[in-house]
Amino acid sequence: MNGFNRIFILGRLGSEPAMQVSKNGQNFTRLSIATHRASRETELAGAENENSRDSQITDWYSVNVWGHQAETCAKYLKKGQGVMVEGYLSNFQSTKEDGSTYKKIGINAMKVAFLDRKQAEMQ
Repeated sequence: MNGFNRIFILGRLGSEPAMQVSKNGQNFTRLSIATHRASRETELAGAENENSRDSQITDWYSVNVWGHQAETCAKYLKKGQGVMVEGYLSNFQSTKEDGSTYKKIGINAMKVAFLDRKQAEMQ
């Protein structure tokens, strides 16, 4: 049986995208995307009362965009702009400055849609 690995992220860029080159010479752009979701916190777990309050949780995602699409993202996207990404989750192995390695999960983008285009052009 084959699995299914697809993710959709709709959020805002937390930093300016910049083109980079991978170890094997491929162009890519890393996007840092923030999404927000509502959280209902209560002082008494599971109880609805006047002490409950609404709050918002921010989740951050690291997204790699490859090839020609990476060039387009680096050229036109700006910090704070809305984006929608369709992609898949991947495991990455990275090396820290001290030489130790660690694994993390990131997103490889297949499609990136630019949102708020008119608003971004006015800034």
